[in-house]
Amino acid sequence: MSDKECLYSHLTVIENLSLFLSMRKMNHDNSEIENKLEHLSILDKKNIIIDHLSSGQIQKVKIARVMLNKNCNLCILDEPEANLDGEGLKKLIHCIKGWKDEMKIILLATHNEELYKTLNPEFYNLD
Repeated sequence: MSDKECLYSHLTVIENLSLFLSMRKMNHDNSEIENKLEHLSILDKKNIIIDHLSSGQIQKVKIARVMLNKNCNLCILDEPEANLDGEGLKKLIHCIKGWKDEMKIILLATHNEELYKTLNPEFYNLD
């Protein structure tokens, strides 16, 4: 999950996520995508073009993309909390804890001390 948008701005949320899964040859249906969007409280944005979303909503779409990538054992997250409101941050923390429970390796770059303290990680400070 890059700090860059990495989404197709002329496509809708659901089109972006469906294309992402198709490019990775992952079988899916829209209900699976909608489930993740519902979890992140942006299901009502599924048919909105990316260019018309706020930066926080775009961040949630990027989180949904990571959630949908079941073949991934390593999650590299570059400031995933950027542009999220308090509720969005809670949902992100819930997702990261879920990935930890699934034994995924999570490489997290953040300036937010509270985020990594909340996650209780093993971390390495790279100076």
